[in-house]
Amino acid sequence: CNQDGSHVIALELAKNSLFGTFPPHIALLGPIERLNFSRNELLWGDLPEDLGSLYNLKVLDLSKCSRLRNAPPSIGDLSSLEVLLVNSSSIVLPRQLENLSNLRHL
Repeated sequence: CNQDGSHVIALELAKNSLFGTFPPHIALLGPIERLNFSRNELLWGDLPEDLGSLYNLKVLDLSKCSRLRNAPPSIGDLSSLEVLLVNSSSIVLPRQLENLSNLRHL
């Protein structure tokens, strides 16, 4: 949470044996800065389109999520994104990734 406890700024769900599709309404998290879903090999399917609405997101870790497939074009709207980890995953990244001028680690 942030300093006054009003917003979640980081969600660490690495290695939690999550099963099913990636949360479809992830944008409801609002001003989150860090999402870590790494090592959840039972998450499958495409990433949701509203992922691109997380404008404050700086770190997105989807490494070792081998059943996740396609990142939406809206991922190119994550203007604050600095780190995107997709190693050991099968995620296809769209060309809109080129729009991310703050991305320093892929």
